[in-house]
Amino acid sequence: METIKQLSINLIDPHPENPRKNLGNLTELAESIKANGIMQNLTVVPKDDGRYLAVIGHRRLAAAKLAGLETAPCAVVDMDRKTQLSTMLLENMQRSELSYIEQADGFQLMLDLGETVESISEMSGFSKDTVKHRLEIAKLDKDNILNSDLTLEDFTYLEKISDVNIRNKLIKENKHGYIKYAVDQELQNIEKQKKKQQWIDYLKSKGICPIPEEELHDAWKIYNSIKSFSYSDVKPEELELPDGTSPNETFYKFEAWGNWIYFYKKKPETEVNDEAEANRKRAEEFRTAKIAELDEMFDLFNTRVMMFVNDLSEDKKTLPIVLRLFVEIQMSGSCYRSVEDTEFCEAAGIDWEEANITDEEIIAGKLNPEILYNIDRKPAAFLLKAILCVKSIKTYKSYSGEYDKNLFSLCAVKALKSLGFKLTKEEQRLIDGTHEIYGRTCENE
Repeated sequence: METIKQLSINLIDPHPENPRKNLGNLTELAESIKANGIMQNLTVVPKDDGRYLAVIGHRRLAAAKLAGLETAPCAVVDMDRKTQLSTMLLENMQRSELSYIEQADGFQLMLDLGETVESISEMSGFSKDTVKHRLEIAKLDKDNILNSDLTLEDFTYLEKISDVNIRNKLIKENKHGYIKYAVDQELQNIEKQKKKQQWIDYLKSKGICPIPEEELHDAWKIYNSIKSFSYSDVKPEELELPDGTSPNETFYKFEAWGNWIYFYKKKPETEVNDEAEANRKRAEEFRTAKIAELDEMFDLFNTRVMMFVNDLSEDKKTLPIVLRLFVEIQMSGSCYRSVEDTEFCEAAGIDWEEANITDEEIIAGKLNPEILYNIDRKPAAFLLKAILCVKSIKTYKSYSGEYDKNLFSLCAVKALKSLGFKLTKEEQRLIDGTHEIYGRTCENE
């Protein structure tokens, strides 16, 4: 039964499990209470030591103390802990006064007390999906969340990764705008490790052993290569050994950094060791695997670039940056044969000859870019997309995998940065040539 009493403010303690941790600015409320008193009573529960715990009215209690009041009108009620928590949670939610982190912690408390997603949804008015998403946030490191700029959409995307430790790591290392890309990369890595383990288990079941660790460095001297491929593209049960090769005489190894698997057969003791030919084969295997890994990394990078371009907003700065990029790559001779006759001009609908302007005018920013549009009025984002569809960004030589400081890629990255695109640390190293993959050679592996 509820009774209203004037209680000494000094006898009322804030509830230690109040979901709302930040009471906000109390100055105006304190001034109002000082002038008019507390217009709405607090709700409190009695403690065994003669003191009380606030359940409803934490801001009023704090503001009353700030205003110097000695007593406050209170509804004294009996509630068990579960009812206290649900009352505080719902009262704050009805006023939209809880952050999503506080909502998450509140829902988790209710779950710990025996409520279900369904019952929490019914009590709070939030959908079951929203309750589930908040409970996922409750699993995360709070310091990481508070120091991040991630959105609720970002946290929902993170749920694709089941391992909470990995989620916390990604939150700590990535900002909004990067997190989805980081999640996608992590999912690819998880899938890669899953497929690798499937291969290990399958090969073990067939009696095919890995090359002993002590022989790995000089494997090319001891073994003949008989087969190699990307294990991400082939199911284990699809493995076919060369004719005349039995599983018990076959060995394998995974490349150290990519997703290739190599199969070997021991050289006969009587075989004449043609070291030059063996070195050539080993170098070719290394080159193929290195280029495959670079292809994969730049495919991911260019995919992220196109996602950025697709979301690019139009403003006064965008078109000059894109046009400058187009002229820079033309003047460098690194992309197209001529300005007038290119796939880009066809895709973008630009008639450069009719425009009757010079490249130098664009570089100097002296022209009205509108004269470059055809009747369809293609937007700047479309022009940039046309450029990047004709030629992808990559800074390595397709045959050798060596770093290639090509002007098209450097100009394109410079333009993208000017438009707000941010490179990850690994992407920056790939573009500027400091990534460790460029330094890998057949000899140092």
